[in-house]
Amino acid sequence: MSRLIRSFVAASILFVNMTVWATEQDSLIIDHRVISIDAQVQFDSIIKIRTKRTDAWMISDIEAGLFWGAGGRNESDRWHQWTGRYDRAIEVRSTIWKTHKPRDFRKAFSFDWSAMVGLNVAWLQSVNTHLLSDSVIGFLPASEVGELQQVTYERFAIGVETDTLDVPVEFQRAFAPFAMVRFSARTDRFIASLGLGLAAASKRESRIQFRSPELDAMPFIDGAWGQSIWQPRITWSLGWQFPASRWAICATGLVVPMSEQNHFIGLKIVHSLTRE
Repeated sequence: MSRLIRSFVAASILFVNMTVWATEQDSLIIDHRVISIDAQVQFDSIIKIRTKRTDAWMISDIEAGLFWGAGGRNESDRWHQWTGRYDRAIEVRSTIWKTHKPRDFRKAFSFDWSAMVGLNVAWLQSVNTHLLSDSVIGFLPASEVGELQQVTYERFAIGVETDTLDVPVEFQRAFAPFAMVRFSARTDRFIASLGLGLAAASKRESRIQFRSPELDAMPFIDGAWGQSIWQPRITWSLGWQFPASRWAICATGLVVPMSEQNHFIGLKIVHSLTRE
């Protein structure tokens, strides 16, 4: 019996030693035989996800914006500095084509191109020059105590008379359908975009340039009529995507180089019809 126990202990010790040696030497033990192997195991802790890009014609985003005109080709064209009022515009546009790729959340940014169509409706200030006094010599800008004024000057046999009269400022509505291509970058929370497009204005603008009162000088300069209703346009936006929502809000701008009112700034809301 003791011989059996001694044999069992010896066999156990031999088995353990061989197992340890085999483990360190990349070996296997099969039927008490040691088989050496040459094996290497490599693994990547980052799982590579292949995302398929699907470009498609589809309505994926709806945007609506409100703009205020803050520009002008030169200082005399900035009517808000004279009238104390701003040109206004509303714009609705929709994405009709987009390069769509499932979001890779390992990357800080995602990028896409899109094509959009929309409609801009602007309320632009104007003055009917036929309603101005024949003796006007210039204008005084609006202030906290009054509207835009025209200054008149008349010479009589008994002296000179000057006066100030209100200037009738009207708003004319203009429609401009457009198409554009836009490049966008986004994170989980922020959105930025830059677009280039072409609009067809419903009417050509011709706004006068106001001048301060001066004797023996033109009180205003007639605006030049545009040669074409086609107007290039540049848009930019920077906004915030609401968490776990399809809604976003953005500060936005619109540059129309060939327009009398050549720069609008405003806010827009964006609703996405598709999820990332």
